[in-house]
This record gives sequence, structure tokens and C-alpha cells, in this order.
Amino acid sequence: MDVNNYRLRKINNDYDLNIPIDIDFDVLGREDLIQEYENKIINKIVNPVDDFEIVRFGHKPYIVPEDGNIPPVPTSLVFATKLQYEFLFFNRNQPIDTTTLVSSYLWVNNYHFTDNPNFSADTFSYDDVLQYSNSFKRSFFKLDLYDTDDSETQQIYITLILPTSQSDSEVINIEELGGNTKIDVPKFSLDYVGNKEGFFIYWLRDPTYLNIDKFYMSAKFFNAKTGQFVRMINRPQSSLPRKHNFEKKSYYYFSVELNYEDFEYVIKFNNLRVGENEPIKWYEYVNP
Repeated sequence: MDVNNYRLRKINNDYDLNIPIDIDFDVLGREDLIQEYENKIINKIVNPVDDFEIVRFGHKPYIVPEDGNIPPVPTSLVFATKLQYEFLFFNRNQPIDTTTLVSSYLWVNNYHFTDNPNFSADTFSYDDVLQYSNSFKRSFFKLDLYDTDDSETQQIYITLILPTSQSDSEVINIEELGGNTKIDVPKFSLDYVGNKEGFFIYWLRDPTYLNIDKFYMSAKFFNAKTGQFVRMINRPQSSLPRKHNFEKKSYYYFSVELNYEDFEYVIKFNNLRVGENEPIKWYEYVNP
């Protein structure tokens, strides 16, 4: 160690001796900061403060007049929460490119959606539906909820599954079966009681962790007979000026808005609520 040498003589008088020592306070408190950082990391791992509790959102009630009509001044009203989806398939008896504005009738609410033998592998026979064949039972509709309608950046956060076994039944005049026959159709009536699968949306109770209160819902049908997914859009292609070249944001989605105060949701199209007293309709998209 290098030091300076000092020589002191013994003197009877008292003197003050100043010894210069460098004092640096920069390191003081560093140990406390390290301990504070360790505590933060331990608390984050062992006892996180983020709330990941899941809460159930139900379909927001809407007004239904008892007589079915809305008078200028309603006198007797009831509230309903039922949510209906209706999926319509293109019957394939006409090329999609030849359809016009008046051709929306070509999309039918029927699992046996064509009699065209060229597409027999794409559809279910009446026996498949009535006897719940394996290919029919394993088919389902898939509703995906994205954080944005931008297909390049979107992420799926919620998926709702509607199995074919949950379909509504209707009486249809089927000549092959001798007339009126009760059979499942691709229509779903969901509510708090009865058919509940796909009715509730389960999402985070704390809106601050993922600040998402609006989703974009798309629909697909998984056809177990072909092993392929069929995309659905919110309007029939016959109404589009260009059948295959259109803006996806406008036709692929319905918006789903969450209310964290009442834990309810509404479904909208062009900023207007849909699904009140009538089904939300999805139409099969036919590839070129």
C-alpha cells in the first residue's frame, strides 16, 4: 500500500493535525436497493397482484312486447335474453358468380343443402341427420372472438363451440321421407336455461390486465364428413358487387361488446345491436 511518510517531532505545545481522507457516499444504500428489488421479484412470483379471476358474461336482456308488436306507447312489455344463431348454406345448384341481389334464397337453413350430385360429398343426407351419423355428430360451428378485425395482427382470445347435436328442430316437407318430417336444422336458440353451451362468454373480471371490452366474432363450420372448415360471412355473396374480392373487415365479423358493470354483452353489426327477437344470420362463403 502506498502512503505518505510524516515525521512528527515531540513538542510540548498542543497542535491540531489534519489528515485528509477521501469520503465517497455513492455506495451508501445500494444494499437496501438490492434488497428492495429482491422483494419485488419474490412478490411477483409467489404472490402476484394481477387478478386472473374469470367471470361469466350473459346476453343483455331486450324488450319483447307480449303481443309481438311495438305500439307507440308500450303498455305491456317483457324482457328476454334468448340469443339465436342461424347458419345458411349455399345450395350449389347455381354457380356463385351468376347470383344477383335477388338470389339470397339460394342460402338455405338446412344441413342437406343441395341435391346436386356433384357436391354430394359436401352435404349430409337426411338419414345422416335423422340417425345422428358419426360424421354429423362430430360436426360443429366455431365462433372465434378476436381482439381486432385486422387479419394481419389479430389474436384469438375466446372460442365458442356450437355442436350440431344442439341444433333446433323444425318440421320440413321432405318428399323422400313421405312429407312433413321433424329434423334438425342449423339454427340455435341459446339462453340461461335449456341450451346454454355457447351462450355465455367467460372473460377476465379485471379489465386492467387486458384492456379489451370489444371483440370481433367470426364463424366457421367444421364438416366432419369432409374434414374441412367452411367459412361463414355476415351477408350472402349474392349481395356483393365482387363475389370474392371484398373487404374482410366488413363481411367476416360481428362485434361483441362487454359491459363490466352488469357483466353482460351485446352483439352488433355496423354499430347497431342485432340478435333481438330475431336470429343472427351467417352465410356460407363459397370459394371461387
